[in-house]
Amino acid sequence: MTEQHFFEIKQADPKGLGAYATSPIKPGTLLLAESPLLSINTDYYFESDIEALFAALPLSKQEIYLSLSSAHGQPHDWYPSKIHPAVSEEERKRIKEQHAARTGKEKSVLSVFMTNAMDMGEGAAVFERASRFNHCCVPNACFAWNEKLGVETIYAIKEIEPGEVCQALGSNWMVISQGVRFRIRAVMFLQAGFRSACSGRWLLELKLTVHADARPMLMLLVF
Repeated sequence: MTEQHFFEIKQADPKGLGAYATSPIKPGTLLLAESPLLSINTDYYFESDIEALFAALPLSKQEIYLSLSSAHGQPHDWYPSKIHPAVSEEERKRIKEQHAARTGKEKSVLSVFMTNAMDMGEGAAVFERASRFNHCCVPNACFAWNEKLGVETIYAIKEIEPGEVCQALGSNWMVISQGVRFRIRAVMFLQAGFRSACSGRWLLELKLTVHADARPMLMLLVF
């Protein structure tokens, strides 16, 4: 069975579109393996870099890209009002571009990228279908980039019933480093620009609630 049989993309108010299970899904099931729609091989990028990659896409792909969600229009007071004097001019430019994309009134190529981009080796990428999966602090699925195949994969980590929304979290966000527990909601806000409405459980609780059938797969991806 291919991944197309496991879910469908439809409205998921109030989060926009989402992926809903169309059949019972067992833990450890591969839901999706997808090549990037737009990707960049560095995590240090400027608005002009993303716009150049977007301009190189066929018109049909540009339309798909611009149909993805954008976390623009955020209040200015959500962010610091000043940049530290020690910050370099180059980095200052980057900060200002990203701040403008998040607080601007209109969707932009950069705001879409910042909202939807997922880790891709040393860079980041946006996907047509994987980007439609809603993020959740207590997920039932897990994102992971497969460097060898060049695809973003999504695996179920819990049992998912038909009609249930598939909500995922990146495997890199599940790591507990040196005993420090990070609240996922803060990471979501800083990286993707949206605030989570989830319960915000600790990562350790998340790891312990993953179904036993999916733990070997999750350990391989994360540790």
